[in-house]
Amino acid sequence: MKKIFTLLALAFSSIASVFAGGPSGTLPVIYINIENGAEVTSKETYLNANYWLDPKGDQDVAPIGSQSAPLTMKIKGRGNYTFTGFDKKPYRLKLEKKQPLLGLESSKHFGLLAHADDTRGFLRNTMGFEVSKGLGLPWTPEQRPIEVVINGSYRGLYFLVELIRIDKKRVNITAWEEEDADGNPLAKWIEGGTLIEIDNYDEDGQVQLTDGDGEIMRITYDKSVDPGFEPDGYRNWLKGQFQTMNDLIFGDKNSDEIWNYIDIDDCARFMLVQDILNNYESFHGSCYMHREKGEGEKWHFSPVWDFGSALFVDSHPERHFWQDSFHHNHWAAQLWQFKKLQNKMKEIWIEYQENKMESLEPFANDFLSRITQAAACDKERWPQYGNSNLNGNKAYFSNFIKGAKQFLNNTFNYTAPLRPTDFTVPDDEDCVYHVFFKQTGKATGWPLVKIFYWDAPIHNFTEWPGKNCDYVKVGGKNYWHYKMTSNNEDDNFMLIFNDGNGGVGEHQTDDLKVRKRGVYTLDMGRHTEPSEFLAVGAGPSSIDAIHTEDKSNLKVMSYNGQLIIESALDTQLTLGSIDGTAQLIYVTKGTNVFSLPKGLYIVAGKKIAL
Repeated sequence: MKKIFTLLALAFSSIASVFAGGPSGTLPVIYINIENGAEVTSKETYLNANYWLDPKGDQDVAPIGSQSAPLTMKIKGRGNYTFTGFDKKPYRLKLEKKQPLLGLESSKHFGLLAHADDTRGFLRNTMGFEVSKGLGLPWTPEQRPIEVVINGSYRGLYFLVELIRIDKKRVNITAWEEEDADGNPLAKWIEGGTLIEIDNYDEDGQVQLTDGDGEIMRITYDKSVDPGFEPDGYRNWLKGQFQTMNDLIFGDKNSDEIWNYIDIDDCARFMLVQDILNNYESFHGSCYMHREKGEGEKWHFSPVWDFGSALFVDSHPERHFWQDSFHHNHWAAQLWQFKKLQNKMKEIWIEYQENKMESLEPFANDFLSRITQAAACDKERWPQYGNSNLNGNKAYFSNFIKGAKQFLNNTFNYTAPLRPTDFTVPDDEDCVYHVFFKQTGKATGWPLVKIFYWDAPIHNFTEWPGKNCDYVKVGGKNYWHYKMTSNNEDDNFMLIFNDGNGGVGEHQTDDLKVRKRGVYTLDMGRHTEPSEFLAVGAGPSSIDAIHTEDKSNLKVMSYNGQLIIESALDTQLTLGSIDGTAQLIYVTKGTNVFSLPKGLYIVAGKKIAL
């Protein structure tokens, strides 16, 4: 029978795709041939299949099997709504032998996620996982883009993902065993390593309770008990754990007792992931927690999983993921009321923003560039789904993540130090307007700059006070930059730069005329156009080295409670406090703005009162 199955696999591999198009040739392809040419219609029953993986020239990926020598596997459906609601189905794979597919940790167990509902350039799970890794949760699934052919039919762009399991390389806790290391039966051993999901479906292997809001809370654990052994009393113990945590969470917010049960660091990290991506379905379903065996061990929020409801609106809303959600997000609003958790979230947020967050946009851009051709093939295969405008998704994500940063900075009352990014002025294009704002005079102390524009056929029009500008460095000088795209070439429309506070006077410019590469300032007159323009190709300053302190090149002042330093070159300075402490600060050529606590400071030999 095995010989016949192999022949069937070879036969299917030679069948031309039923649908138009096929793999792009730019990503690895997994070829799966199911016994008797069957289709996957069930999430419960595995089907026998053969497979091989072709790297398609990707030198970082090793081939697995081949068309002439495929390997054995099993396949079935996975997911809930994603399986029943879409023709493009997600799958669960169980390989006969462990394999390091696409360079992932060697395992038998993988998923093929379809992301048919991801209209954001397949960025939802991709960036959710990336943020989770950057924030340092205990384990985050890895995923890789891949194209899929089943029974000779091209199925589109998929994402090979590490499934959530108890495993030394995944959720690293002690798995259930029927006996301990000394051979003692564990039939009455309750305190075991446990992986659960806060679920939104009724499942076998589940305990339920009513949370403090009167909503049914489903705790699914059958996925964590492998191969199926369950100690006596386990369900009662598990329900007791969650009932106790529920009572504490809905109880005294000044008490620290809940943190005897829940690891506060991982809770803070998990909440931040959901807030950054505004994943408004989190804490409703697909919300995982785990706990090592042993008395006194704590529950950890981790790993992250489903971000199908993230990145949903045009820009990051100025609210937490649970606010105005039409799902019931168990515990989230109550946990936020614990001041100790808020403080921990703020601490982790500041460190993440200053050291990791700036890598998100380049990561997203690289990812979108890599999948561009495969996404086009996917759109041809599934015209009712998919993404046809990855450049638009790139701009969408950029705007969204800037909004997330502003929202959380406002939430935690934190002003991040301004650090301009290097920028090279691109060639002029029809219908594309790059404009620049230079902080001079009373605008020097603005902590951020927004742009508002009207009377023009501009995409992504927004309400007052407008959209965030980027802080950039061009030719050694710092500017705020914004790129606008119009339906047609027309420079008769108006714009206003402002500090985002909605005020007038010194908080915003007058109505100004748009001009490509124009440099605007606060003191420009009404309906005027810039007199200064940046040259095409102007880029970063040639001064890259950090210089020692040189007081002759500095202008130090205070304005509106902030420290302002104008420097003729990149340098580092000693910032002294009146209590005798000191720290190094880094200053770039141009205007630098520092938000500091009120007090008396000494900079470059000058006393500054804030």
